[in-house]
Amino acid sequence: MAQGRANLRRIPPGLTDAMKAFLSFVPTDPGQQVAQERAVIAVEHALEARRYRIVLSQATIAPIQWLAIFLLDVLILLTIAFIHLNRPATTVVNLIVFSTALACCLVLLMANDQPFAPGGITIQPDALRDVGLD
Repeated sequence: MAQGRANLRRIPPGLTDAMKAFLSFVPTDPGQQVAQERAVIAVEHALEARRYRIVLSQATIAPIQWLAIFLLDVLILLTIAFIHLNRPATTVVNLIVFSTALACCLVLLMANDQPFAPGGITIQPDALRDVGLD
C-alpha cells in the first residue's frame, strides 16, 4: 500500500491459504466447529480491513475541493473582519481563533488526502507491516 502496488483484485496468498485450510478441516466436535467458524470470520475481517485500507490509501481531495475550501475560508475571515470592524481587539481575537481552527482543519485534510502517498504529511503503515497485511 505504501508503494501504491496494492489493489483489490489481488488477494494476499497467506489469507487465501488460511481460508482454504480452515474450510478443508472437518470438525469432529462442537468445540472444533465453533473454533473453525470463528477462524473463518477472523480471516473475513482481515480481508475486509485490507479492502478498507486500500480504498483509504487511494482517497484524494480534488483540486476544485481545495479551491472551494480556501475560498470559503477567505470569505469567512472577511466576514469576521467586517462584522467587528469598529472593535479592533475583538476582530484580532476572532481572526486568530478562526485562523487557528482553520489551520488545524487543513492539517487534518492534508493528512487524509492520500494518507499513504510519499511526500507531504503521511501516515506510516508500520503496524500493518508488522502484521504482514500490506
